[in-house]
Order: sequence, then structure tokens, then C-alpha cells
Amino acid sequence: MLRQEELVKIIATYHLSHIQSEKEVSSKLINDLIEWLGYPSQFRAEEFPVYGNSGSKPLPVQHADFVLFDDANFASDRSRDQSQLNWVYNHSLLVVEAKKPDEMPIINTQPQFYSA
Repeated sequence: MLRQEELVKIIATYHLSHIQSEKEVSSKLINDLIEWLGYPSQFRAEEFPVYGNSGSKPLPVQHADFVLFDDANFASDRSRDQSQLNWVYNHSLLVVEAKKPDEMPIINTQPQFYSA
């Protein structure tokens, strides 16, 4: 099957589903698209912790649905420790945030926060 036909099939199959949650968007679309792109699953983190601050005060941890890395060693770099944060900043490539179709905002700041 040609690559374009594979992509059309992924999207058509997704449209047959009655999506009820972000988890379904992830399992029925995002995982398939990431695989279609040829991105190695061992470099893909799911529910990866993202840390932020408001001034000097730490914000509660958030979790990005997917973070794609250029290295498979992300499992040991999931804390707020500065050396681990530096590793994540230096090796993360892309943040993917799933949303149910009816939750798509006009401007989505959540992935922007995660990618910062």
C-alpha cells in the first residue's frame, strides 16, 4: 500500500469512531499517525511530566500526552531536578496533546506551555 493510501486509511478509520475521550484520540489516531511517520516508539513518552514556575514558585506538575525525543533515555529524566530538566530540554523534539473533537479551542496554550 502506498504511504498516502495508508494515511487516508488511518484517517478514514478514525472518522468511523465515536470518540468519547482524549485517550481514544490517542489510541485511535495519534499512535497510528506517529507510527505512520516512522517515529520509533522507544523514543516516544506518554503522560510525560512537565514542570513550570510562576516566578520562583513551582507550579503543580502537568502531563503532556506525548513527548517525542531524539533519545530513548527519557525514562530516568522525569523529575524536577535541574539536570533532568536540562536533559529533557536538550532531547525533546515534539509535544503532542490530544483533545476530544468537541474540546478543540481556537487558541490552545496548553501545548505551548508544554513545549516551552
